[in-house]
Amino acid sequence: MAPTLDLDSYPTLEALALELTPHLVRYNDQFSYVFTGVTLHEEDLKDFLEEPITALPPKALELLGPVELFFVPYLENIGPASNGVNAVLKVATKRPPDGSYGFAAGYARGAGHALFLAAQESNLNDYHYYFFRSIAGMVSERLTPANQDTYVNLLTDEIKAQVHGEMDETSWRMKQDYLETNSVRKKPGKAFFEYARQSMIDTMTLYLHGICCDIDVEPGPRQLASRSIRRRLEFLQDLIPPPEGRRALPAPARKP
Repeated sequence: MAPTLDLDSYPTLEALALELTPHLVRYNDQFSYVFTGVTLHEEDLKDFLEEPITALPPKALELLGPVELFFVPYLENIGPASNGVNAVLKVATKRPPDGSYGFAAGYARGAGHALFLAAQESNLNDYHYYFFRSIAGMVSERLTPANQDTYVNLLTDEIKAQVHGEMDETSWRMKQDYLETNSVRKKPGKAFFEYARQSMIDTMTLYLHGICCDIDVEPGPRQLASRSIRRRLEFLQDLIPPPEGRRALPAPARKP
């Protein structure tokens, strides 16, 4: 049980994490957690911990290292976000305005990671999405340069073929910004690699979320075509295979 704290008084997530570290509860050999300022019941642990953690691929777990989960009432944006850079968040005890509401915030800590998750009014689907999005960001940072280059080459082929769309809003905007200022014949620069990093995170989010839960990719004018989604998911399936007995969704597993 975490102590009663004035959560609004902590200026940074790092400062609060330092205060809460002695109260972390071990979930397994890799994950530990603590709830503070929010009440969750025993059955909630299945939704918040067991379901998403057991869906993580073994290779992803190997790359992550130890993960500390801090469940807090709310997270509030207190600094601006820009392409490829997350907003600055702090813990809040009252619901922030919709434009300032944050769902998750993580950072490297020692050999592993700390991850703060807003849990007071968390819709389970939103919680799972932001949990896996955070994990995807952590895993993508620790992939080998060769693995990252393979994904970059995949995107380069898509752009040369004028493939339309992306996996999520952030990568879509970054792709459009890149295409508006660069020719497909121009050598990729900083803007392209920032886009590629975000595209990998967005694609890996879908991959990890799909292993855990039955989800659908909503069609729309900005959505990547299904054949391109499948190609990306097959790349991730080869790189970080699902746990035994599970499969990546929405695309079916590739036949041998």
